[in-house]
Amino acid sequence: MTAHRFTVEIPPATLDGALRNTLSGEPADAGAGFFHSTFNQATGELQAYEDFRQLYPAWAAYPPDGCPAYALPAAAVGRLAAKGGRRAKPGAGATRAFAGWDAERVAAERAFAAWCDNFQAVGYAAGAMVRSGVLRFPAPLRPPGLAVSDVAWREIRDALTAAHVRVKGAAGYLLTHPPYLQEVGALQAAWRALRPPARPSFPLRSVRLPAYAFKAATGGAGRAPAAVETFAGRLEAFLAKWGLMSLAAWDLPDPQGPLAPNPLPHGAPAQPLGAVTVTVPTHFRYRTGELAGRVTGLQKARANDEGVDAAYAMLLHPAQYGRMLDYLHLERAVRSRYPADAQPRGIVGAVNAAAAAALEVTPDSVVTLRKYVLASLNGKPPVLRRVRGD
Repeated sequence: MTAHRFTVEIPPATLDGALRNTLSGEPADAGAGFFHSTFNQATGELQAYEDFRQLYPAWAAYPPDGCPAYALPAAAVGRLAAKGGRRAKPGAGATRAFAGWDAERVAAERAFAAWCDNFQAVGYAAGAMVRSGVLRFPAPLRPPGLAVSDVAWREIRDALTAAHVRVKGAAGYLLTHPPYLQEVGALQAAWRALRPPARPSFPLRSVRLPAYAFKAATGGAGRAPAAVETFAGRLEAFLAKWGLMSLAAWDLPDPQGPLAPNPLPHGAPAQPLGAVTVTVPTHFRYRTGELAGRVTGLQKARANDEGVDAAYAMLLHPAQYGRMLDYLHLERAVRSRYPADAQPRGIVGAVNAAAAAALEVTPDSVVTLRKYVLASLNGKPPVLRRVRGD
């Protein structure tokens, strides 16, 4: 069986490109430079990918339709290589047991991960890198010239890290929540129904754009086709309902984090969707705990209005949901190295061993994570055990 070769699909002009150009309300003509720079970046990524494939022609990935091939953590690759047994390559067939990856395969996986890391990406699909602030969160670096004390900076850094834990937990909850998975599946079907040149490119973001932006996005037509505008409205409603900034991929949501304060002007296209907004004048003093209580009530009310499960409002156990995301993502990435109809026997055990190494947890903890994931996917949310960061 031959290795899967990704097809290159770069629309001549994308709604995503027009969106990035109009976040600050600039004129439509300002778009040309963005499209040029985006194309140059994309061609550089494509050339790097072709170079990688020439060096490792046997490397294969079989991700689900429309999903990226994701890089694997170094610790996971090392554990998959250490798995004992006969020499076997991905694609060998379901009748064979999982065996340790050989040196050639390990070198290819490490090169693929290094290539993704070089572009600050987590994977590759359809001729483009896939980037995610959920999966890839570098340690916050102190901006040069920031006039705050070391103590104040540590507080800022810790707050950013804590916020990321909660955002990642939201993504983990969604990817194990059947109602969300049904809705994102329906959105994917609507996207596929569009003519390929008119499909908005990833990451999928809100397209709350003024009319002039569609001129840049449609090659001078002035307006997007009716089918695209319908999809844009459906996408915006979906992002607003689930509190997302974007979809980095169909299997990778990017939840909105808090903005305190919100630096965006009123009415800016980049204003967050589906957020609770509170205006606090300079002179107004809330009593201790009063503001938090009111915000909590507003969040729960909004979830009820949107038909979102109450558990998603003020999500508990975000660190545990983040671990569930890590496990689910790793399992999908490892499984994608084999054809769907040729998964080797014992792959769950191999995934569990790789997850223990990558997440730096005990094998028993990984077994528990898997139980949590499977129960949630079956519509039976488990009672999660509290972990550090929750």
